[in-house]
Amino acid sequence: DADVHIRLARSGARFKHLPEVHTYSLRRSQSFSHDYRRSWNCRITALEHYALEQPIQEIAFIIATEAEKAAGALASLGDRPGTERAIALCRELGGNPPTSRSLLLRALKPFFPAYTMLRWQQWARSRSAS
Repeated sequence: DADVHIRLARSGARFKHLPEVHTYSLRRSQSFSHDYRRSWNCRITALEHYALEQPIQEIAFIIATEAEKAAGALASLGDRPGTERAIALCRELGGNPPTSRSLLLRALKPFFPAYTMLRWQQWARSRSAS
C-alpha cells in the first residue's frame, strides 16, 4: 500500500480519510504478506528507492513518516537491523524518530537510542490496547 500511496502522491493525487471499510483482503498462511518481518523490510526497500529519486519536500515527509511506521513495526518484531535501517532512512529525510505524544517518551528521547525508544513505545501501545 505504501508503494501505491507514494506513486499516487508523486503524480499529484490528494488523499482523504474515509472511516468506513471499503475493501477486504484475504491472506493465505504461505503468502508473502503473512511474513510481517519480510513485508516491512520490503517496504523499507521500496521507500529507499523512492528516496533516491530526490523527492520533493511533501513526498519526502510522506516517505519519512512511512519509514518511521516501518521502524516501529520492525521494533515490535525484534528486528533490530531492519529497525535501524528504517530509522536511518527517516532521519535522512528530515525525520527524528520516534515521534510521540507521550511526555515521558519525549523527555527520555535525548538519552536513549531510537531503537530502544521505539521498543518502549510499542510496548506502551500494546499495554494500552489490552
